[in-house]
Amino acid sequence: MLKNNCVLTSIRNWKFEISDMDGILNPVKDFNRVTGSSELILQLEFQQPPDSDEIYIHTDLPETQWGRIKFKKNEDPCIYTLSIDLPKGGFFSFRFFMVQGHDAFWEPGDYHRLLVDPDFMHNLRMYTLIPTVSGTIADWTAKLDEISDLGFNAVHILPFTAMGPSQSPYAAADLFKLDPGYRGDEADFELFAQKAADNGIRICFDIVLNHLSDQNELTRTNGHWFISDKERADGLKRAGCWHMNSWISWEDLVLINYDHPAEKIKHDIYEYMLSYVLFWVKKVEKCGAVIRLDNLHSSNMEFIKWFIHRLRKFSPGIIILSEFFGSDEDLIKGVSSLGLNLLTANTWEQPFAPRLQQYFQFIHDSRDTLRYMIQPTSHDTGAAAQLFGTALSSIPRYFCCALMGTGQSGAVQGFENGYPRKVEFIGYQGKVDLSGELDLTDFIKSVNSILSAEPLLRKGGNIKFIETGNDSLIICERTDSKTGRKILLAANFNTNSPQSFSAGHIPEFKLIYALDAQTEYVNEHLIVNLGKCGVAALLIKE
Repeated sequence: MLKNNCVLTSIRNWKFEISDMDGILNPVKDFNRVTGSSELILQLEFQQPPDSDEIYIHTDLPETQWGRIKFKKNEDPCIYTLSIDLPKGGFFSFRFFMVQGHDAFWEPGDYHRLLVDPDFMHNLRMYTLIPTVSGTIADWTAKLDEISDLGFNAVHILPFTAMGPSQSPYAAADLFKLDPGYRGDEADFELFAQKAADNGIRICFDIVLNHLSDQNELTRTNGHWFISDKERADGLKRAGCWHMNSWISWEDLVLINYDHPAEKIKHDIYEYMLSYVLFWVKKVEKCGAVIRLDNLHSSNMEFIKWFIHRLRKFSPGIIILSEFFGSDEDLIKGVSSLGLNLLTANTWEQPFAPRLQQYFQFIHDSRDTLRYMIQPTSHDTGAAAQLFGTALSSIPRYFCCALMGTGQSGAVQGFENGYPRKVEFIGYQGKVDLSGELDLTDFIKSVNSILSAEPLLRKGGNIKFIETGNDSLIICERTDSKTGRKILLAANFNTNSPQSFSAGHIPEFKLIYALDAQTEYVNEHLIVNLGKCGVAALLIKE
């Protein structure tokens, strides 16, 4: 039996390094992110040759069953390396140790956490489909061709399970059935999933774990599963939120009691909610699943940690996208402890270009821990015309969200048509005409095509913003550190007047894309002229 001894007297100041997707060695931290379907390289460097060559990691990576994997000694007797073929995705732990005789000398501290992001996550272009305005499930299936043609490779579908009397998708009456308004059953949903697979589209489920409709089967049969409130006629506590220093009670939502004192009941609640998610995830195995955790910041974290661990056992390559609000410290703690792949970015909270530019810089600076799904609006916000004055503002917003991020972007239904107001998703409305004042379909196709074709636009940390002194503009360079390939991106956020800027001495370039934009040379300097909400992407040739 190996003893868990301290390493301090046997191993001093060893350096851990981990190879990222670009093959660069970085120091190993408590929390580390890498990309799946690639080789992980770990390197240990000692101050002096160690007393034993029996050096391992202890890990729960697949095929090891919390086993050991041995390091190999390099030509340099102070350096040991280990290479591992990574799984497609998942959240794992590892810790270094050395064996001498019957003793194990462990690395100080706790296990390192390793989040393996599925490789397709770095090119995720997601369209939000709102079922309550999209007709029947047969209509959704037919719409997948249009979504694919726009260049999206994932569909985020708002909750489609049977709704309670309030007709809110987020107030489910039955988690295992489609709402009758969609005129379909499990077989019809499987046809939807098959069509998505045929189009290379993944399905993102919007998962509601915190609450159910106040009128659902469980409140009648298992009322003790919910948090009680003696002040209520039905004895059940309502969900809600704080807004402008006032508590808003959601009268149609009752809170699930994940802290039930009876362990058997608590276990039953946990298993029931997991079974709901697995029920739907299993139906999209052909096309691949993403889940969006609604309102995660208000969730029971003990349950969420258990739930994610169990879910990944069934679907290691699943992407977990989370609506998660809080301080930077809260976000980092949540991502590193739960293994969240993506967070929802809130670009609409930055209405002015300078602040939006700072937000993009934050996203790149925090990439080692936090990754974001960056969209110009969401199903919860107003439309671009409501938020920023005109649907024309959709152009620079989408251009920047897609091409100045780290590869994950998307748009909500109606955005492609310049729909002038928020699409109301409460209440089944049949198939609604979402025609708007601006046809953005060709523009979105072009931007999505650029994002798909250019790997350097899907990385983090390779962005340099160019200050022009003009608060209407966001200008940046994206550079591939290996090849030197460089793309200049320019967007005018001014909805009233054209803007121009000098890109400096650039003797040769190729215009990848332009919408209401022209270029010219003045005194050997490249001038880019952008019309109202004009955008341009240029490949710079050195």
